[in-house]
Amino acid sequence: MILNNDGSVLKYKKVNDLFGLGFTVLPNGELSYADVTLAQAGWLAAGRFIVMDTSLAPVDTFQCGNGYIYTFPAEFRLLPNGHVLLYALDPEPVDMSQYGGSPNATVAGAVIQEL
Repeated sequence: MILNNDGSVLKYKKVNDLFGLGFTVLPNGELSYADVTLAQAGWLAAGRFIVMDTSLAPVDTFQCGNGYIYTFPAEFRLLPNGHVLLYALDPEPVDMSQYGGSPNATVAGAVIQEL
């Protein structure tokens, strides 16, 4: 949503999936937000980043690749060379019983990707 100085709505865009996060003006003047497509277990979220022009029309979409399906919808950086940085959560089953935890725990690592 883009507001005028008096708080009235100038432009808005309805999000098609669960919810949107992090509406941002990028260094090149385009706009972006995280389109959250999955939220589960209270901490595991996934989505994609939508880049829009100033009329809020989508011009590009980014999400992690190489089998990483949990693109974390909190960080998106457009680099000067036109590439982007984003990261995925990589949940893995781990036996944490030797540390006093669950033998069926899920531990998440972070994978940073430049696309």
